[in-house]
Order: sequence, then structure tokens, then C-alpha cells
Amino acid sequence: MNKSARNRLLFALLFFACLFTLIAWLQYWFVKDQLHRTVLAEMNDWADEVIDEIDYRGKWDLAGYRRSNPEAPTYYIITADGFLVDIAGLVSGMIPPVRIPSGLIYDQPFSITSEIDERWRLFAKRVRGGLVILGVPLSDSHLDVDDRLQSNFLAFGATIDSAAEVTDRQVDLAIEYAVIDDSGRLRNAAGGIPLFTKQRANDQLQGDGALVALDGDPYLTVSRRIANGLAYLVLFRDVGLEQQMLHNSLRFNMTVAGTCWSICAMLVGFYLYGQRGPRITCEQAISQDEGQTIEFKSSLRWDLNQRRVGKEVEGAVIKTVAAFLNSDGGVLMIGVSDDKVALGLEADYRTITDKPNKDGFLLTLQQTLSNAFGTDNFTRYLRIDFCNISGKEICVVYVRPARSEMFVQEKTALGSKQSFYIRVSNATKSLEGAEMMSYVRQHWGM
Repeated sequence: MNKSARNRLLFALLFFACLFTLIAWLQYWFVKDQLHRTVLAEMNDWADEVIDEIDYRGKWDLAGYRRSNPEAPTYYIITADGFLVDIAGLVSGMIPPVRIPSGLIYDQPFSITSEIDERWRLFAKRVRGGLVILGVPLSDSHLDVDDRLQSNFLAFGATIDSAAEVTDRQVDLAIEYAVIDDSGRLRNAAGGIPLFTKQRANDQLQGDGALVALDGDPYLTVSRRIANGLAYLVLFRDVGLEQQMLHNSLRFNMTVAGTCWSICAMLVGFYLYGQRGPRITCEQAISQDEGQTIEFKSSLRWDLNQRRVGKEVEGAVIKTVAAFLNSDGGVLMIGVSDDKVALGLEADYRTITDKPNKDGFLLTLQQTLSNAFGTDNFTRYLRIDFCNISGKEICVVYVRPARSEMFVQEKTALGSKQSFYIRVSNATKSLEGAEMMSYVRQHWGM
């Protein structure tokens, strides 16, 4: 795969990773919004049903409502001044602490008229840690109501904890009850036992669709006015299952998106690592033979055979660097013979009159390569380092693969021309004409 194709693939992967992440978030928020709307619509239907059953017409008449069976599982009805009209499906934390009715008589049945003029027959008895009140609206009373109240109390036991565990199935259908601990917390309840909360209704209301935690579970709330604010209906809907479904959906989408990003990150990492060119030590490089990414040069300027400075020696270094640039990058070691003998740079140092040392050599090499490929390309693709092998100083040129073709300006008998070099195994090869164009298209996708 050529570099242009790799770039397009990486761009496509990044694009689709971003797109999928965006879609995953949009899907999550869309599903969340739709679930929220659906649940709220259901709760509003429940609210309409309860309010229709209450049928308030200038006064409270709850006989018909008490006999109804609304679909709403969890709610309470409270007047503006905090009187609890009815409770269904009590969940811990749903109702603030309550006040015990004034004039309460213990251990024997008695009658009472509530704040909304509803007459009740009640039976109250203390248990360890609190109080249990059982009652029947007198509109639903029977001849044996007192006996039934006292016999049903047996199901509640002798402690507040046992009373809190009682369910509707353990109590006669007509019996309503409230279990209150010593702190005023309503531990268990069903129906409309006359009670006041310690907060006014407006202090208890949540905005429609508010998410609250009751007994460790998430609930949505809906509040509705009754009789222009004379009372309020407050409904609760357990949305733990929906929240878990949303959580699982989000976790799945984020896992897939994270996998996409991880794959992209690995591919980008591999790509960038490849763009860095070889990163090996002198010892590692000299232990290898010359090949696609390794080349040894005895010197930068000094012709060991002719015993003089030779431009062709410097030109060979430039051609090798160009071949690495136009191929897969590589490592050029200067001061090492073809048979991997460390010769050092002393011969080249002596050719530099201003600074016959490593600093002068570095400046000379930098200038040579900058002139050949341009300062920007030198800075972007080349790195020069030095190491010591067998007591000899060696120069190492690390070459990254270039992002576009690199030419070498050469002088010939016919004048100056631009030459194009690539690396083929352990050789530097010149390409021209159609062969060069074909290589450029394949390598860079141009």
C-alpha cells in the first residue's frame, strides 16, 4: 500500500471513528429522550385516572375513590397545608416525616373526622420503636369493624421492623394502615390514614420528570394540581430498568467506539512509528549487513583510495540519503567500511580547515545535506548523531521517509540535471522517465 493510500485509510478510519462516536452519543440521547417522554406520558395517564376517580366537586367525597383501583403503583395525595389524603405503594424516602394525629387514643378503637371531613374508625397501638395505626373509612365500615381492626393488628408484630415488613396481602382488603417510627418517619403505609407531614405540600413538589433516588433506586416524579391547588397528586415511577438499559446501551456503544479509537490509535501509532524511520543503536546497526535501511560509508569527503578530498565521495552520501528519503527511510553510518570495520572520522576532520573536529564535521554535514534537500526537509526528515565504536568516533544519519519525492541536483557533461534515487535492497538505484513516474505514483499515490 503506498503512502497516499495509507493516509487516505487513516483519514477514513479517523472519520468513521468520530462519526460512530457521534452517532453513539446521539443514539443514547435520542433513546433516553424517547424513554423519558414515554414514561412521562404513562405517568400523566395515571395522574388523569387518579384525578378522575377523586372527582373533586367543591368538597371532598372519597367514597368512590376509596373503592377504585387506579393503575398508578406509587403516589400520594397531599393538601396544600400538608395533610396526607392517600398513599399508594409507599417507598422509603417518598414522604417526609409525619406528625401523629392529635387526640389519638391507644389500644382501643375510636372514631375521628379528618381535616377533609372524612370520618374514620381507627385503632392505634404502640410497638417497640414506633406506632401502628389501622383504620377504615366509616363509609366502608361493617358491623364487626372493631374486631377486624384489632385482629388485623396481629400481623404487624411487636416491633417497628416487623411492622414495616407487612404487605397488603397480610391485611384485610378494607383495612388501611400506617407504621410510624419514633422519629416520625413513615416506614409502611397503605391508604389514607389521617396524617400530617412536617412540610407543606409546595416544599415537597419536584418538577415534572425530575429524577429522584428512593431507597437507592431511581424514580421519575410527576406532580398535578387538584382543585386549583387545594391539593396535589405526586406520582413516582421506578425507572431502574430503563436506566440500566440506557447504561448498558451507552456502555456497548462506548465500547465499540473505544475499540474503533483504539484501532485507529494503533494504526496511527504504527504509521507514525514508520514515519520516524529506523531507530537503532550504533551497535545494532553495525551488527547488521548493508540492506534496505542500512548503509555504511567510509567517509564524508576523504577519498581513501585517491588520498584526497573527493566531491564524488560527498555525492555518494547525498545519493544514499536521497534513496532513503524516497524509500522507507534508513540509517547511514559514516566512518564505517563496507565490511563493517570502524574507521572513524579523523580523515574527514583533517579536511575541515576552520574546525578540524566533530563540531566542524557536524556543521559541514548539515550544510551539505541542507544544500542538497533544503533546510526544511533537513529539519523534518534528518537527524544526525555520533557514537563511539572500538574507540572510533562514528557519525550516524537517521533518515525518515519523505512525504513527497526528493531529487538530487547533479552536474554532468551536458550540464546540471535532477536525479531521482531509491533504495533497492543494499543498493542505491537511479530511476528516470516512465520508471520514475510509475514508482512515484505507486509510492506516494500521485
